[in-house]
Amino acid sequence: MNIWNGIGNLTKEPELKYTTGTEPMAVCNMTVAINDGYGDKKRTSFIDVVVFGKVAENCEKYLNKGSKIGVQGRIQTDVYERKDGTKAKTFQVVADKVEFINSLKF
Repeated sequence: MNIWNGIGNLTKEPELKYTTGTEPMAVCNMTVAINDGYGDKKRTSFIDVVVFGKVAENCEKYLNKGSKIGVQGRIQTDVYERKDGTKAKTFQVVADKVEFINSLKF
């Protein structure tokens, strides 16, 4: 089972792009800052999120830096080779649902 849920704030403006081809699809990339713990043990994680289709268009239209959102999706990992030949691993959340908790655009 691969399910991820989180609530946090956008660290920058959502970035909307469209795929190429006969049927272009909207793709929105966002980074969400999620706080964990409290006091001296408080830490912040920065989670990359990607969302597709109409939800992607709505994210770009109604959200901006600082907006609080809830995300439900799955974790996707990727391994690539850096220029120096070392391998690196990345992960992102592919969102199925995005809830606009506190949208800052009007």
